[in-house]
Amino acid sequence: ACAKETRLPRVEALANRLGRRLSGNPVRDLDTLQEIIDRRWIDPEDQLIQQAMGVVFGDLLAKELGFHWVVYRDRAGRNRALRYRQDDIFIFPMTMLSRRLSARATLDVSELYDTQLVKQRQRIPGGKWLLD
Repeated sequence: ACAKETRLPRVEALANRLGRRLSGNPVRDLDTLQEIIDRRWIDPEDQLIQQAMGVVFGDLLAKELGFHWVVYRDRAGRNRALRYRQDDIFIFPMTMLSRRLSARATLDVSELYDTQLVKQRQRIPGGKWLLD
């Protein structure tokens, strides 16, 4: 939560430049993130703001899928991740966005969000019924 508190105001400030705020509504917030990306307001070198965008993106996924934030540790180090309950189902929304943004890759956040919803629902025990 500490990392979240320091980074999110930066994304909120960018949203405010658009005359918007972060609402927790996926359609609106994904559109806001996309607009910030499309206007090229994020420096490809600025990992903090890229990760902050990933937190906003991740919060939307977590709310929809029932995941929660954890610190994931492995040989490579520590990363913030979303985890489904106590299962070994992890996703890394901060990395999903930052890798694409730092590489200046084309990024459609709504498409990425929808893809993750489908992919993760297939992995959640008993979640396949949600796809029908």
